[in-house]
Amino acid sequence: MKAFYLPVEILSRELDSKLALTYYLLEEGYTVVVGQQWAILNNLDNLPPGVILFKGYHGIFSKGIKRALEFGFSVFALEEENLGFADKSTLLQILEPSANAGIKFFANGRFEAKVLAENNFSVFSTGNPRADLLKGAYSHVFSQEILKVREKFGNFILINSNFATVNSTWGPIEKIIEIQERAGAIRKDDPASKERFFSIVESENKNRQVLQKLLIRLANSDTPQIVVRPHPMENIEPWEELISTCSIAGKVRVVREGSHIPWTLAATLLLHTACTTGLEAAVAGIPAINVSREDYFNKHYVSSLINPQLESVEQLLAVLHIKDQENLTQELKKTYYSDDKLASEYLENFPSNVFAAPSMANSMLAASRATPEFYPEIQGLRSTPRHPIQKNKFTISPRDFLERFLLVSRLNKIIRLNFKVLDDSLFQLTRL
Repeated sequence: MKAFYLPVEILSRELDSKLALTYYLLEEGYTVVVGQQWAILNNLDNLPPGVILFKGYHGIFSKGIKRALEFGFSVFALEEENLGFADKSTLLQILEPSANAGIKFFANGRFEAKVLAENNFSVFSTGNPRADLLKGAYSHVFSQEILKVREKFGNFILINSNFATVNSTWGPIEKIIEIQERAGAIRKDDPASKERFFSIVESENKNRQVLQKLLIRLANSDTPQIVVRPHPMENIEPWEELISTCSIAGKVRVVREGSHIPWTLAATLLLHTACTTGLEAAVAGIPAINVSREDYFNKHYVSSLINPQLESVEQLLAVLHIKDQENLTQELKKTYYSDDKLASEYLENFPSNVFAAPSMANSMLAASRATPEFYPEIQGLRSTPRHPIQKNKFTISPRDFLERFLLVSRLNKIIRLNFKVLDDSLFQLTRL
């Protein structure tokens, strides 16, 4: 048998798309190891070589990619941290030519594929399974969650924040710099890497101020209920403190439960600061507005270009009486700046009738022919102690994992499985 390894960092954001990919790999009769990334990366020298998919190709993954190559793995990377790049120079900045030599890339769309190919990287333009989950064939995955959200909140505005650097669960900026340096994302021999980091810090701080002021203004106006969902790696306490000190607790709720997707699909309107969820909302047909005024984010990410741009709170308040989402979307296009040509070009990367998961699976299966066969069972893995924050990122029981897999793969035929727990929140699946 041959193994495919799908390490996952954040359960709520990544697991469902990895499970969609898992199904198509299992259909070919191969073994799939999926779950928390730390156990997999800590045991690369102890696992049978197979095909492994990294969730990104920027500096923080370079050490893991290098070790996987050293131990005979066939390595793929899909840049999930930035689902839609809009700027060629930014994409090239995060590439590590030395670390990425010998790996294969999955591109989120044609733009990314073109840039990678022009720079002599091996690339497959497959799209991203995260976009698959926004399409009709997977509507059952979130239907019950959407219903529960709407029953609880009715007509609501969703605010997604993305300040995981300046408001991190890991602590102050000094701690983040230490983590980035240890991972190789900030290098002392590369001043540009540190400059990029502090550009993000500056932009996040400015966007945070904009979003907080907007939240208070909306909460004190005649608007629907407001739900704030911080980034999975954000500290939730500052948001709760803001709401309590500004006496807007009755109008605003801060939530973190589950995946962000059902909340996006249940919302009447999404507000964000150049967040990837703005792109996902556009794919799903949910009205969304980018409220960022920061050039760094607005220049580099697709979500800041394809969503209407906030010009004033007054303009926003003027359209919030529109309850129908299609009419609201049309009104936003008339009221705000929006580059329809650019939007259509990027959204072509997510056609409704083409799915990324089976395309990625086919590429990974083809690559598996270059890896050696192995027959012994995976066993004897080293225990991998995890920080409480890492456990919060990804912890799931075997029962909940199986139930989620069966839910995500329900659109396909039933398959019989051999299921094995390899470590805490790490599982092996083989089709019988």
